[in-house]
Amino acid sequence: MHDVAVELYVDGAWTDLVTDAEASAGVLAGQPITITRGDGDESAAPRPQAITLQLDNTTDRYRTSNPESPLYGRAGRNTPVRVSVGGVVRGTAEA
Repeated sequence: MHDVAVELYVDGAWTDLVTDAEASAGVLAGQPITITRGDGDESAAPRPQAITLQLDNTTDRYRTSNPESPLYGRAGRNTPVRVSVGGVVRGTAEA
């Protein structure tokens, strides 16, 4: 099993959602994490990098408009997110 970190950049620091002690045991929902790299061989033009993952938000913890969420008023559109495997950053994007 790989050591996976999914982090949001909030209040000037990277916050790991996977190891969050208050989160439910299944932070990452059923689908695998997919990272699409920015530059491709098909074209010289740069393309944006993308990260696809699904959080288990049954407790409404990660909804930024929820006043009881730790992200309320701290995260929103274009919040930086990154995925690391074994301590190596594999992808960075904006949520």
